[in-house]
Amino acid sequence: MLFRRRERPSFLEMLRIAVWPRRSFARSVRYVFYRLWRLSGSPHAIAVGCAAGVFIGFTPLYGFQFVLAALLAWVLGGSIVAAALGTFVANPISFPVIWYSTYKLGCVMLTGNVLGSCGTLPEGLAGWGSAVFERLMDFSMEAALLVFEGIWPVIKPMALGSLPIGALAASVSYIAVRQMVELRQRRRRERIGARSGTSLADTLGLPSGSSTQSV
Repeated sequence: MLFRRRERPSFLEMLRIAVWPRRSFARSVRYVFYRLWRLSGSPHAIAVGCAAGVFIGFTPLYGFQFVLAALLAWVLGGSIVAAALGTFVANPISFPVIWYSTYKLGCVMLTGNVLGSCGTLPEGLAGWGSAVFERLMDFSMEAALLVFEGIWPVIKPMALGSLPIGALAASVSYIAVRQMVELRQRRRRERIGARSGTSLADTLGLPSGSSTQSV
């Protein structure tokens, strides 16, 4: 295969690339906007798809976000490709902000105390982590249940808090992406119209800048 690496990357290197890609995040952001800019389809469908991806990106459903975003976009009649691009809102740079904001808002919604915290992290966190690691070596259902038991007190407020925050972010992205796609398609129609007008003028032998109305 052309441009294939001579040496296969190690597992740690592949893990590092998955968390922090070789290309800068600025280039990745530009790539996402470029792909959205170039997508074909109605502005509504593209905007709905991107909004679905943004909404799912705020949920703590990591590992299933692409599938859930595609499913939600399909149900809403949006672009599945735009939904996949929308999930990029959840990335290693935005993770701390998303995690903190959704967790804190979820705690407020659960406790009704703005200054309070859920305070439900498992006691003896080091011992819990050791127990999880030992059971994971056996790949048993007990290990999976132990992991779920430990992270559920954190996942629960995050999932609850992600609903209003994700809905707000999805609404903003829908408006922004729809306006962007409408602008691109309007410019494209203007360019096609300008080229068509020029071609017709050349065919009729009209001077440059003449319109068909002057014939």
